[in-house]
Amino acid sequence: STPLDDGQPRREEAPVFPVGVDELQSIFIESFKRRYALESFAEPTLVNKTKRQYVYVERTPLLRFPDIINVQFISLDENRSTLVIHSGSVFGYSDLGKNKQRLTEIISSLSNIPWTLKRATVQV
Repeated sequence: STPLDDGQPRREEAPVFPVGVDELQSIFIESFKRRYALESFAEPTLVNKTKRQYVYVERTPLLRFPDIINVQFISLDENRSTLVIHSGSVFGYSDLGKNKQRLTEIISSLSNIPWTLKRATVQV
């Protein structure tokens, strides 16, 4: 195997979330903002609202190398949705597993949400 082909799978099956695509998208964006001390760092650099595609740049802690995170939200039906997400390094030969770790953390944070608790609109 070559250095770029370490035999590890590059794709995993995306989880299906028991909420509509609007709610999944909203919860993802809120969850993503909590990854940063400054909320402005969590703003996407590119957005295609029609296709529900977002591109984020997250920097490595020490040397501040940029990593690109692409996410697209997909409606399966009125009450189920999923996402396609990819994280990749811009520079370097190896990311030492950081991008896979990042995606695992993001998916885990979404999977740990008690989806049976729907948001309620309260009028005052």
